[in-house]
Amino acid sequence: MSSITFAAADRLWLLRTPNTAYALRLADDDTPRHVYWGAPLDVADVIALPVAGHHLTSSFETMPDPDELAAAAGPRFGPPSLALRYADGTAAVEWTYVGYDLDGGHLTVRLADRHYPLAVKLHYRVHDDSDVIERWTTVHNTGADDPITLVRLDSAAWTLPSRSDYRVSHVAGGWSSECQLHRTPVPVAETVFTSRRGITSHQANPWLMLDAGDADEDTGEVWSAALAWSGSWRITLHRDPTGRVGWTGGFGHDTTSWLLAPGESLDTPVFAGLYARNGFGETSRAWHDYTRAHVLRHPAEPRPVLYNSLEATAFDVSEQGQLALATTAADLGVELFV
Repeated sequence: MSSITFAAADRLWLLRTPNTAYALRLADDDTPRHVYWGAPLDVADVIALPVAGHHLTSSFETMPDPDELAAAAGPRFGPPSLALRYADGTAAVEWTYVGYDLDGGHLTVRLADRHYPLAVKLHYRVHDDSDVIERWTTVHNTGADDPITLVRLDSAAWTLPSRSDYRVSHVAGGWSSECQLHRTPVPVAETVFTSRRGITSHQANPWLMLDAGDADEDTGEVWSAALAWSGSWRITLHRDPTGRVGWTGGFGHDTTSWLLAPGESLDTPVFAGLYARNGFGETSRAWHDYTRAHVLRHPAEPRPVLYNSLEATAFDVSEQGQLALATTAADLGVELFV
């Protein structure tokens, strides 16, 4: 079973899935901060986790605990998940906490800018039969006069616990070499995975997987995420000087922006995350189960018999030839012609 608990005295939310836990809390400045993502913990265990930021190795300077959705302003390190510009040119965001809503397995944390007409909702959803956590964001221009330019609006940012090292797995490819697996150490830098092609395809797919460098098919902790979007996208993986690792991702790319008119809202696509304790195999099976249960509309429906004319014509395509092939395919009982 899954559950969501709010510890009011500590301003902390704990999301429990059948085999994992995820926690966030409100900092003193009303910014939602990441606390934990990993093996199951109860509320008391999470409350006992340290709140203070991480110390840089070369000084007494501390780095604040990571934001759940970092804005491009203030003393923050790493890539922003939200960047915008108000009509007067201001680009800073200062949060005030408005409240939260809890509807079964759906948590909504409501925020607003302290000075400008911007409202934001951070969404979290869990399912009783899955360890996948769905996250997305809603922004709303609450003003009556001026638009807000959204320069970047990611669905979510994910943060990993401290480990001695990290390795990232992702897929890329081309025609006849689709979705090839690549696995490499995570550098102390920003690594951007993106597609500006307007489609999600075998060239680049909005999915990644991280482990501490010691996972295999059956053992080792694995954290992964998948963006439910079929257009252009961008995921920025970041490792800071303390070794802390996380990523932020969403639709669009660096040259894309949106104009949010007064009264308008915009919902991002779901950016779902998964923690698994037993390697890449358990990770794959958990994603497959989640997709069948919560993504495919009719997972048990028999798929149509398909004929693809590429094998007969290659790129010598004509209307007359395609009609002739479609007629022949229909006579054979084919139900879907490509």
